[in-house]
Amino acid sequence: MSKIIGYFESTVNFRKKTFQFSDEAIGKVIPFKFKNMNYQIHFPKFESNHSSIRENFEVTRANTKIGLNWIEGNKRNNSSDYGYAHAFRDNRVIRFSASSLIIRSSKPIDSSQALKSKENLSTWRDLISSWIEVLHFHDLEVKNLFVEQDRLIEAYIISTGKKKIVTRIKKRNEVSSTIHVSSSSHIELKVFRRALRKAEEGIFPPSYYTMMISGLKHLNKKMYRQAIFDVSTAAEMALTELLDRKLSSINPINKKSILSDTQQLNNLVRALRTTGEIISQDLQGKIGTPRNKAIHEGMEISEQQAREAISTARTFIESKLSIK
Repeated sequence: MSKIIGYFESTVNFRKKTFQFSDEAIGKVIPFKFKNMNYQIHFPKFESNHSSIRENFEVTRANTKIGLNWIEGNKRNNSSDYGYAHAFRDNRVIRFSASSLIIRSSKPIDSSQALKSKENLSTWRDLISSWIEVLHFHDLEVKNLFVEQDRLIEAYIISTGKKKIVTRIKKRNEVSSTIHVSSSSHIELKVFRRALRKAEEGIFPPSYYTMMISGLKHLNKKMYRQAIFDVSTAAEMALTELLDRKLSSINPINKKSILSDTQQLNNLVRALRTTGEIISQDLQGKIGTPRNKAIHEGMEISEQQAREAISTARTFIESKLSIK
Protein backbone atom coordinates (compact mmCIF):
# COMPACT_ATOMS: atom_id res chain seq x y z
CA MET A 1 0.00 0.00 0.00
CA SER A 2 1.51 3.32 -1.06
CA LYS A 3 1.88 6.18 1.38
CA ILE A 4 -0.36 9.22 1.08
CA ILE A 5 1.54 12.31 -0.08
CA GLY A 6 0.22 15.80 0.60
CA TYR A 7 0.47 19.01 2.59
CA PHE A 8 0.29 18.65 6.36
CA GLU A 9 -2.17 21.09 7.92
CA SER A 10 -2.89 21.61 11.58
CA THR A 11 -4.20 24.02 14.16
CA VAL A 12 -2.05 24.31 17.27
CA ASN A 13 -4.16 25.32 20.26
CA PHE A 14 -2.33 27.09 23.08
CA ARG A 15 -5.15 26.47 25.56
CA LYS A 16 -5.13 29.27 28.18
CA LYS A 17 -2.45 31.32 26.41
CA THR A 18 -3.41 34.08 24.00
CA PHE A 19 -1.23 35.98 21.55
CA GLN A 20 -1.87 39.66 20.81
CA PHE A 21 -0.88 40.84 17.32
CA SER A 22 -1.15 44.14 15.45
CA ASP A 23 -2.31 44.52 11.86
CA GLU A 24 1.25 43.85 10.65
CA ALA A 25 0.52 40.14 11.20
CA ILE A 26 -2.78 40.02 9.31
CA GLY A 27 -2.54 37.71 6.30
CA LYS A 28 1.18 37.05 6.83
CA VAL A 29 2.77 33.66 6.14
CA ILE A 30 5.73 33.08 8.47
CA PRO A 31 8.12 30.20 7.74
CA PHE A 32 9.88 28.29 10.52
CA LYS A 33 11.79 25.07 11.03
CA PHE A 34 11.51 22.50 13.78
CA LYS A 35 13.22 19.11 14.01
CA ASN A 36 14.36 19.17 10.39
CA MET A 37 10.89 19.93 9.06
CA ASN A 38 9.90 23.19 7.35
CA TYR A 39 6.56 24.74 8.25
CA GLN A 40 4.55 27.90 7.67
CA ILE A 41 2.33 29.80 10.09
CA HIS A 42 -0.67 31.30 8.30
CA PHE A 43 -2.06 34.32 10.10
CA PRO A 44 -5.73 35.13 9.53
CA LYS A 45 -7.22 37.77 7.30
CA PHE A 46 -10.31 39.66 8.44
CA GLU A 47 -13.27 40.61 6.32
CA SER A 48 -16.59 42.29 6.94
CA ASN A 49 -19.54 42.79 4.64
CA HIS A 50 -21.29 44.98 7.19
CA SER A 51 -19.62 48.36 7.35
CA SER A 52 -21.78 49.49 10.25
CA ILE A 53 -21.59 46.33 12.36
CA ARG A 54 -18.07 45.80 13.61
CA GLU A 55 -18.80 42.50 15.33
CA ASN A 56 -19.34 40.75 12.02
CA PHE A 57 -15.66 40.43 11.16
CA GLU A 58 -14.77 36.91 10.10
CA VAL A 59 -11.49 35.08 9.62
CA THR A 60 -11.02 34.30 5.95
CA ARG A 61 -8.49 32.30 4.03
CA ALA A 62 -8.41 34.52 0.96
CA ASN A 63 -4.97 34.57 -0.66
CA THR A 64 -3.64 31.81 1.60
CA LYS A 65 -2.76 28.35 0.44
CA ILE A 66 -4.09 26.61 3.50
CA GLY A 67 -7.50 25.00 3.49
CA LEU A 68 -9.27 23.80 6.62
CA ASN A 69 -12.19 22.07 4.95
CA TRP A 70 -11.20 18.74 6.45
CA ILE A 71 -11.51 20.25 9.92
CA GLU A 72 -14.31 22.79 9.68
CA GLY A 73 -16.36 21.56 6.75
CA ASN A 74 -16.93 23.76 3.74
CA LYS A 75 -17.44 26.98 5.63
CA ARG A 76 -15.52 30.00 6.75
CA ASN A 77 -14.30 30.18 10.30
CA ASN A 78 -15.78 32.65 12.73
CA SER A 79 -13.18 34.96 14.24
CA SER A 80 -13.63 33.46 17.71
CA ASP A 81 -12.21 30.14 16.47
CA TYR A 82 -8.78 31.30 15.39
CA GLY A 83 -8.51 34.95 16.26
CA TYR A 84 -10.71 37.42 18.06
CA ALA A 85 -10.67 40.90 16.53
CA HIS A 86 -11.04 43.51 19.26
CA ALA A 87 -9.52 46.74 18.01
CA PHE A 88 -10.85 48.64 15.01
CA ARG A 89 -10.14 51.83 13.10
CA ASP A 90 -11.83 53.02 9.91
CA ASN A 91 -13.75 49.75 9.80
CA ARG A 92 -10.64 47.60 9.71
CA VAL A 93 -8.97 45.38 12.26
CA ILE A 94 -5.83 46.96 13.71
CA ARG A 95 -5.25 44.44 16.49
CA PHE A 96 -6.38 40.90 17.15
CA SER A 97 -5.77 38.02 19.51
CA ALA A 98 -5.42 34.33 18.81
CA SER A 99 -5.21 31.26 21.00
CA SER A 100 -4.68 28.96 18.01
CA LEU A 101 -2.25 29.16 15.11
CA ILE A 102 -2.72 27.58 11.71
CA ILE A 103 0.35 25.63 10.58
CA ARG A 104 1.11 23.98 7.27
CA SER A 105 4.09 22.05 5.95
CA SER A 106 6.14 24.01 3.42
CA LYS A 107 6.07 21.11 0.98
CA PRO A 108 4.17 17.84 0.54
CA ILE A 109 5.06 15.06 2.98
CA ASP A 110 3.94 11.46 3.45
CA SER A 111 1.59 10.14 6.12
CA SER A 112 4.35 8.88 8.42
CA GLN A 113 6.04 12.30 8.35
CA ALA A 114 2.67 13.92 9.03
CA LEU A 115 2.20 11.75 12.12
CA LYS A 116 5.66 12.72 13.34
CA SER A 117 4.94 16.40 12.66
CA LYS A 118 1.81 16.23 14.79
CA GLU A 119 3.85 14.77 17.65
CA ASN A 120 6.66 17.31 17.26
CA LEU A 121 4.30 20.30 17.21
CA SER A 122 3.04 19.42 20.70
CA THR A 123 6.62 19.98 21.94
CA TRP A 124 7.04 23.08 19.76
CA ARG A 125 3.87 24.60 21.23
CA ASP A 126 5.39 24.70 24.73
CA LEU A 127 8.74 25.95 23.46
CA ILE A 128 7.40 28.82 21.35
CA SER A 129 5.00 30.07 24.03
CA SER A 130 7.77 30.01 26.65
CA TRP A 131 10.16 31.94 24.39
CA ILE A 132 7.52 34.51 23.48
CA GLU A 133 6.74 35.13 27.15
CA VAL A 134 10.44 35.65 27.89
CA LEU A 135 11.37 37.72 24.82
CA HIS A 136 8.16 39.77 24.91
CA PHE A 137 8.19 39.75 28.74
CA HIS A 138 4.50 39.13 28.96
CA ASP A 139 2.14 36.72 30.67
CA LEU A 140 0.25 35.08 27.81
CA GLU A 141 -2.35 33.77 30.25
CA VAL A 142 -3.44 37.21 31.44
CA LYS A 143 -7.05 37.89 30.49
CA ASN A 144 -7.87 40.84 28.24
CA LEU A 145 -11.62 40.59 28.60
CA PHE A 146 -13.71 40.58 31.75
CA VAL A 147 -17.31 41.26 32.70
CA GLU A 148 -18.08 43.71 35.48
CA GLN A 149 -21.49 43.13 37.00
CA ASP A 150 -23.24 46.01 38.68
CA ARG A 151 -24.58 45.33 42.16
CA LEU A 152 -28.23 45.62 41.27
CA ILE A 153 -31.22 43.97 42.89
CA GLU A 154 -32.95 41.70 40.43
CA ALA A 155 -36.74 41.76 40.89
CA TYR A 156 -39.63 40.12 39.06
CA ILE A 157 -43.43 40.06 39.20
CA ILE A 158 -45.15 36.74 38.65
CA SER A 159 -48.78 36.90 37.53
CA THR A 160 -51.45 35.09 39.57
CA GLY A 161 -53.44 33.99 36.55
CA LYS A 162 -53.52 30.49 35.11
CA LYS A 163 -50.82 31.43 32.66
CA LYS A 164 -47.82 32.32 34.77
CA ILE A 165 -46.12 35.34 33.27
CA VAL A 166 -42.77 36.44 34.69
CA THR A 167 -41.87 40.08 34.17
CA ARG A 168 -38.56 41.66 35.11
CA ILE A 169 -38.89 44.86 37.16
CA LYS A 170 -36.24 47.33 36.11
CA LYS A 171 -35.71 50.93 35.17
CA ARG A 172 -35.49 51.97 31.57
CA ASN A 173 -31.96 51.52 30.13
CA GLU A 174 -30.88 49.69 33.26
CA VAL A 175 -27.59 47.86 32.61
CA SER A 176 -26.62 44.89 34.75
CA SER A 177 -23.16 44.18 33.34
CA THR A 178 -20.42 45.77 31.29
CA ILE A 179 -17.84 43.99 29.14
CA HIS A 180 -14.35 45.48 29.33
CA VAL A 181 -11.57 44.75 26.85
CA SER A 182 -8.07 45.74 27.91
CA SER A 183 -5.51 45.92 25.14
CA SER A 184 -2.06 44.73 26.18
CA SER A 185 1.01 45.40 24.07
CA HIS A 186 1.10 43.32 20.92
CA ILE A 187 3.83 40.90 19.89
CA GLU A 188 5.98 42.44 17.18
CA LEU A 189 6.67 40.10 14.29
CA LYS A 190 10.43 40.56 14.71
CA VAL A 191 10.09 39.26 18.29
CA PHE A 192 7.85 36.44 17.07
CA ARG A 193 10.41 35.43 14.43
CA ARG A 194 13.18 35.54 17.04
CA ALA A 195 11.13 33.24 19.27
CA LEU A 196 10.71 30.85 16.33
CA ARG A 197 14.50 30.72 15.86
CA LYS A 198 15.00 30.04 19.56
CA ALA A 199 12.36 27.30 19.60
CA GLU A 200 14.07 25.69 16.59
CA GLU A 201 17.05 24.96 18.86
CA GLY A 202 14.82 22.69 20.93
CA ILE A 203 15.70 24.17 24.32
CA PHE A 204 13.68 26.25 26.77
CA PRO A 205 14.79 29.70 27.99
CA PRO A 206 17.23 29.80 30.94
CA SER A 207 15.51 29.00 34.23
CA TYR A 208 16.11 32.48 35.67
CA TYR A 209 14.09 33.95 32.81
CA THR A 210 11.21 31.50 33.19
CA MET A 211 11.16 32.10 36.96
CA MET A 212 10.78 35.84 36.30
CA ILE A 213 7.77 35.07 34.09
CA SER A 214 6.41 32.89 36.89
CA GLY A 215 6.71 35.91 39.19
CA LEU A 216 4.87 38.02 36.61
CA LYS A 217 2.07 35.45 36.44
CA HIS A 218 1.67 35.47 40.22
CA LEU A 219 1.66 39.28 40.17
CA ASN A 220 -1.22 39.22 37.68
CA LYS A 221 -3.08 36.82 39.97
CA LYS A 222 -2.51 39.24 42.89
CA MET A 223 -0.35 36.63 44.64
CA TYR A 224 2.31 39.16 45.60
CA ARG A 225 4.08 37.05 48.22
CA GLN A 226 4.63 34.19 45.77
CA ALA A 227 5.62 36.69 43.06
CA ILE A 228 8.49 38.03 45.16
CA PHE A 229 9.58 34.49 46.07
CA ASP A 230 9.76 33.59 42.37
CA VAL A 231 11.66 36.76 41.53
CA SER A 232 14.12 36.17 44.38
CA THR A 233 14.72 32.63 43.10
CA ALA A 234 15.28 34.00 39.59
CA ALA A 235 17.80 36.54 40.91
CA GLU A 236 19.65 33.86 42.91
CA MET A 237 19.79 31.58 39.85
CA ALA A 238 21.17 34.43 37.74
CA LEU A 239 23.72 35.42 40.39
CA THR A 240 24.87 31.80 40.69
CA GLU A 241 25.27 31.55 36.92
CA LEU A 242 27.21 34.81 36.83
CA LEU A 243 29.49 33.73 39.69
CA ASP A 244 30.02 30.35 38.07
CA ARG A 245 31.23 32.08 34.92
CA LYS A 246 33.51 34.35 36.94
CA LEU A 247 35.06 31.37 38.70
CA SER A 248 35.38 29.18 35.61
CA SER A 249 39.17 29.51 35.54
CA ILE A 250 39.94 28.63 39.17
CA ASN A 251 40.61 25.23 40.75
CA PRO A 252 37.39 23.12 40.75
CA ILE A 253 37.78 22.25 44.46
CA ASN A 254 38.13 25.91 45.46
CA LYS A 255 35.28 26.81 43.17
CA LYS A 256 32.99 24.24 44.81
CA SER A 257 33.95 25.53 48.26
CA ILE A 258 33.10 29.12 47.32
CA LEU A 259 29.79 28.21 45.72
CA SER A 260 28.74 26.09 48.71
CA ASP A 261 28.85 29.20 50.91
CA THR A 262 26.88 31.39 48.53
CA GLN A 263 23.39 29.95 48.33
CA GLN A 264 21.55 33.07 49.51
CA LEU A 265 21.10 36.27 47.53
CA ASN A 266 23.12 38.50 49.88
CA ASN A 267 26.04 36.07 49.97
CA LEU A 268 26.01 35.71 46.19
CA VAL A 269 26.07 39.50 45.79
CA ARG A 270 28.96 39.76 48.25
CA ALA A 271 30.96 37.05 46.47
CA LEU A 272 30.45 38.65 43.07
CA ARG A 273 31.52 42.04 44.32
CA THR A 274 34.83 40.54 45.50
CA THR A 275 35.46 39.53 41.87
CA GLY A 276 34.98 43.13 40.76
CA GLU A 277 31.46 42.67 39.42
CA ILE A 278 29.24 45.71 39.90
CA ILE A 279 25.91 44.71 41.44
CA SER A 280 23.13 47.24 42.07
CA GLN A 281 22.07 47.83 45.67
CA ASP A 282 18.47 47.48 44.50
CA LEU A 283 18.94 43.74 44.18
CA GLN A 284 19.17 43.46 47.96
CA GLY A 285 16.94 46.40 48.85
CA LYS A 286 14.01 45.63 46.55
CA ILE A 287 14.23 41.84 46.38
CA GLY A 288 16.30 40.37 49.22
CA THR A 289 15.01 42.53 52.07
CA PRO A 290 11.23 42.24 51.42
CA ARG A 291 11.61 38.52 50.73
CA ASN A 292 13.42 37.94 54.04
CA LYS A 293 10.89 40.02 55.95
CA ALA A 294 8.06 38.06 54.34
CA ILE A 295 9.66 34.78 55.46
CA HIS A 296 10.97 35.66 58.90
CA GLU A 297 8.61 38.41 60.03
CA GLY A 298 5.44 37.49 58.19
CA MET A 299 5.37 40.84 56.40
CA GLU A 300 2.70 41.23 53.74
CA ILE A 301 4.01 42.00 50.25
CA SER A 302 2.27 44.83 48.42
CA GLU A 303 1.60 45.07 44.71
CA GLN A 304 4.13 47.89 44.44
CA GLN A 305 6.84 45.83 46.15
CA ALA A 306 6.16 42.89 43.83
CA ARG A 307 6.30 45.15 40.76
CA GLU A 308 9.53 46.78 41.91
CA ALA A 309 11.10 43.38 42.57
CA ILE A 310 10.18 42.13 39.09
CA SER A 311 11.45 45.32 37.44
CA THR A 312 14.73 45.16 39.41
CA ALA A 313 15.33 41.49 38.59
CA ARG A 314 14.51 42.04 34.92
CA THR A 315 16.93 44.97 34.62
CA PHE A 316 19.70 43.00 36.33
CA ILE A 317 19.23 39.73 34.42
CA GLU A 318 18.80 41.30 31.00
CA SER A 319 21.91 43.45 31.48
CA LYS A 320 24.16 40.71 32.89
CA LEU A 321 22.84 37.57 31.18
CA SER A 322 21.24 38.80 27.99
CA ILE A 323 19.72 36.23 25.63
CA LYS A 324 21.50 36.61 22.31
